[in-house]
Amino acid sequence: MPFPKVGPRVPVPLRSRDWPLRRLLAVLFAAVVVFSMLPVAVFDALNTAAILKERGQEREFQVARRTADHIDDYLDDLASWGRDFSHRPAIRTWLEAGDYADPALRARWEREILASFRRRERLTGTFVATPAGAVVLRDGRTPFPAPLADWPLFRHAAAGHGTISDVYATPGEAARHLALLVPITNPAHGRVVAVVGMVAPLDHLRSLVAQDAGAVGDGSFAILADERFAPLVHGLAPQLEGAPYPDPGPARTIASLRADPAASPFTYHTLPTLGERGYGAMALLKSKPWVYYVVAPESYFLAPIWRQLAQNAVVLLAMLLLAVGLSIALARWFGRPIARLHAAAAAWERGDLATRTGMTGENELAGLGRAFDRMAAELQGHAQALERQIQARTAELSQANAALRASYAQLQALDRLKDDFVNAVSHDLRTPLTSIMGYAEFLEDEFGGPLSPGQAEYVRQIQLASHRLEGLVNDLLDFARLEAGTFQLKLEPAELGPKVREIAESLRPQVEAAHLALELELPDWPVRLPMDAQRIGQVLTNLIHNATKFTPAGGHIRVALRLEGDHVVCEIRDTGIGIAPEDVPKLFQRFSQLSGGKEKGGTGLGLNISKAIIEAHGGAIGVRSAPNQGSTFWFSLPLGLARAAA
Repeated sequence: MPFPKVGPRVPVPLRSRDWPLRRLLAVLFAAVVVFSMLPVAVFDALNTAAILKERGQEREFQVARRTADHIDDYLDDLASWGRDFSHRPAIRTWLEAGDYADPALRARWEREILASFRRRERLTGTFVATPAGAVVLRDGRTPFPAPLADWPLFRHAAAGHGTISDVYATPGEAARHLALLVPITNPAHGRVVAVVGMVAPLDHLRSLVAQDAGAVGDGSFAILADERFAPLVHGLAPQLEGAPYPDPGPARTIASLRADPAASPFTYHTLPTLGERGYGAMALLKSKPWVYYVVAPESYFLAPIWRQLAQNAVVLLAMLLLAVGLSIALARWFGRPIARLHAAAAAWERGDLATRTGMTGENELAGLGRAFDRMAAELQGHAQALERQIQARTAELSQANAALRASYAQLQALDRLKDDFVNAVSHDLRTPLTSIMGYAEFLEDEFGGPLSPGQAEYVRQIQLASHRLEGLVNDLLDFARLEAGTFQLKLEPAELGPKVREIAESLRPQVEAAHLALELELPDWPVRLPMDAQRIGQVLTNLIHNATKFTPAGGHIRVALRLEGDHVVCEIRDTGIGIAPEDVPKLFQRFSQLSGGKEKGGTGLGLNISKAIIEAHGGAIGVRSAPNQGSTFWFSLPLGLARAAA
């Protein structure tokens, strides 16, 4: 006996919670392995990176400190050379004598003393000047700012203080120099006799900076900079020498070191020459307010991290493959009893409640299988009992259905008889009604002789009753055509405005006889559209007639016509008794008359037929109303291919 199903199965997308047990176990086991190993691998990589970074920065600082000491030694050597030269008694005596006019003596001093000293110390040039700035001896190319008396460093030396200048360049020269200015004083009275100037090239400093290129690692280089970290000698980009450094980070580090020598000498900032950030270490010089800076790009420090991560990824992949293999084996072992449960459940779903799991053992899954078997046995008994009840109930419903079919056939026959009767009566009434209306017109025209006032009134009442009866017959005939499906329209292009005016004016006597005012709001431009003018006139007559019936004396009726998009809308507004909200849905039903309408007469077909006419034109009809606030009946018609001509 097939078990009845609740409904068809709807396939759903496969989600993680819908996976087979084997796949789920494999994923869970692998996730446990990965998520347990991943933090270790990441921590190992980060720890390695921190160690390597610390070692790299320590190496940077060692190189920076060593080279800074070499530069200090070089500057100290320059100062000692100057002091050695200034302490020669012979030249001091000659300078004190002030005998500068003897060219032979000057050539001897320049040749034997200055030239030999310059060549021995690898200087660009040397000179001797008076405290006033007049050069008395000169050897080699000695570029210096002119005039000497305006040079602050020269004035400082002329005041008795030896000094080493900052790196400078004279106008018109691209080369940059370093100058040592030493005063020559008389020990007897301490007066400055002259100033010795030694101009040194930056070649030695450049060689020291160049030696540190790659000293820390790939891409590392060194910079000798002043206290604002403007590069004096740049080991990678000489074009940046003398210009302000674009990143303010190193300058802040210099300020921190000068304020607190125990501050960290390490920096992390953007390297404009490489377009990436880098780690660097600084060492302050002792002889000048300069700093020696060794820096390596960040990629040098990141490379070991990526290597360590790659190694860890290989280990993780191997662990993942091992975890997948173990999980598949475990899934097969755990999945056997669950697979038996699944097979039994699938059989029950197909309606085979005789299937059993047959599971044995004392574990939880075996107990669950036995519970399912008991449940299946109970369901099988209930299903059999339910099937017997369904069969009995089906027999009862079949009998009741046969009786309903017979009743429905009788009702259909009665409905056809009713339609035939209405159609026949309507046609049969039309002929005598036409005769009555014709003879009434003969009497009105006094073809049979003059009429007294009383007789004329009788004839008028006959005509009114005949016209009302004609309207009822026409409604019944239209209803019969609608029911029979033979209702047709004769669509022709026509103007709606004149038709509205024609119908309204034809009904004006009836409206005014009811002591009502009739107003028209029609556009000045023609509204032309395809329509059945006679049927539209029938709709207008019905709506205006209803407004007349349900509007108390003293009220008014307004007929308006306007355009809304590609439709034309006609509204008939009155100040009548209005319609309750619960009665609005009943208005357009056939043979539907509200409580107030039954007293006014009619068949209850007028609005139903009007609705059919408007909808056959492709339009819509409706009403807006509230009790004691009047009603507004409206209908809209599509303009079709025709358009309103403004």
